[in-house]
Amino acid sequence: MTTQGIISTNKARCRDCYRCVRVCPVKAIRILDGQAQVDPERCIVCGTCVRECPQKAKQVRSDLSRVEQMIKENPLVIASVAPSYAAAFADYGGGLFPALLKHLGFQMVAETAVGAEMVAIETARIIMEEPHPHISSACPVIVNLVSRYYSWGVDMITPVVSPMIAHGRYLKKKYGANTKVVFIGPCPAKKAEAEQPDMAGAVDGVLTFEEIREWISSTKVKIADLRPTDMDDIPASHARLFPIEGGLAYT
Repeated sequence: MTTQGIISTNKARCRDCYRCVRVCPVKAIRILDGQAQVDPERCIVCGTCVRECPQKAKQVRSDLSRVEQMIKENPLVIASVAPSYAAAFADYGGGLFPALLKHLGFQMVAETAVGAEMVAIETARIIMEEPHPHISSACPVIVNLVSRYYSWGVDMITPVVSPMIAHGRYLKKKYGANTKVVFIGPCPAKKAEAEQPDMAGAVDGVLTFEEIREWISSTKVKIADLRPTDMDDIPASHARLFPIEGGLAYT
C-alpha cells in the first residue's frame, strides 16, 4: 500500500529540528537538501510527525476543495461519518452534526458504524472458522505497518475490508453507482486507503476532522443557525463503540 504523498513538509515552516526524524516509528523521514522530507514508500500515515512537529511544518494533504467541487457537480453526495465524531465535535451533539454537514452541502449524512457492524459480523465468522490469532484489518495504519515491516504477520490480517470501505460499497449499492461517498473521520491514513486499486470506487473522497473544522471556519456557520436532524439511512447500534479500546470485540 503506497501513501501517495499524503503527508508532506511545509518547507517554509521547517526549522531542521530533527524532531520528526526522531519520532517517526518507521524511519520514513530523511533530511534532503537541508529539509525534512517524508518518503511515501516507507510512510504508514500514522500522523505522529504531524502531531509532534513544533513548527506545524508537517501537513496532511487537504482534499477540501475537491470535495466542495464534488458537491457542486453531483446530485447525491453522502457523508459517511466515523463514530468518533461525537468526541471530536462535542458542541454539535443532539443531531447538530448531521445538520452541520447538510448545511455544508451534503445531501445525506450516514453513520460509518453501519459498515462497522458488517465488518464485525464477517470478522466473527472468520475467527470462529479459523481459530488462530488474527490482526484486525479495520485500521489502515496497522495494515501498512504489518505489510511493510512485519511480513510474517501478513497472513494473520483478517481478509475483511474496513468499515469505511464496507459502508461506501453499501451506500453505492443502495442508492446507485453514481452516488458519491465522502468519508469523514480522524485518520489521514484513510486517504491512502481509499485510493488503493483494490478499494477503488468505494469512497470518492476523505476529509479529516481538521478539514471539517477548516470548512466550518471558512463558511462562518454558527451553531445557533442549525436545526437538529437525524442521521440518514439505517441507524447503527453497538458498532458506534468501534473506535474505543475493545470496540471490535464488543461489537
